[in-house]
Amino acid sequence: MLAARAKLGEDLPFELRTQRLLLVLKHRLWWKAIAPGEADVYFWKEVESGFPALAKEARSLAAVIEGVGYSDPDSMAAAMNELRRALELKGIVSEPKPRP
Repeated sequence: MLAARAKLGEDLPFELRTQRLLLVLKHRLWWKAIAPGEADVYFWKEVESGFPALAKEARSLAAVIEGVGYSDPDSMAAAMNELRRALELKGIVSEPKPRP
């Protein structure tokens, strides 16, 4: 992430911006899954200080996904749809539908 910012600044190509957000979002959700009530303070301090806009976007998106939940097929589909919307992937990733 540091190398991309040094080379491209904050004007990242769509693919790189999406990849970066998914990486940070995955880390945030994974940490909450393995250590509820705790936080990876070091990682988030680095992201917040070096990439404040990215941290804000990931924090907001994580809160939406956690609010929707992802413990059953309907909530997983809703969370994936929120990701599609937020990351502007509607034309690239098909809409997930729970299996009957």
